Amino acid sequence: MTEASTAGEVVLYDARGEIRMRGYMSRFEAELNAKRTGFFYLFARASETEQYVSAGKIVSRPQMALQLVDMTLKGVPADATLIIEGIEYIADGSDIELNFSLPGEYEVVIDLWPYRSEVMHVENRTQK
Repeated sequence: MTEASTAGEVVLYDARGEIRMRGYMSRFEAELNAKRTGFFYLFARASETEQYVSAGKIVSRPQMALQLVDMTLKGVPADATLIIEGIEYIADGSDIELNFSLPGEYEVVIDLWPYRSEVMHVENRTQK
């Protein structure tokens, strides 16, 4: 078997399964890149934003079951990071009451591995 016949789409991923790099390469190149980066490799096509590697297979990253009810954010898992107005908060798993001092639209980013990162746009219509 020649080197060219083993070339294909490759993902390089870390110990938790996060896809860190993608490319088209031979097995030799994949092994070399894995050794240089400390990552693992898998011949597969994948999206780093929508998938990850689990037990040597590409699987979909789950979505969080988030709901915004009035100004209360429900369904945020414990240990998720929220970024609101540039400040990071860590969720404890309970409902989150959003309060803003000025009216306007605000962006709330919610991130927790292996869930897909979520961005919510929240409109604060009343000034407190």
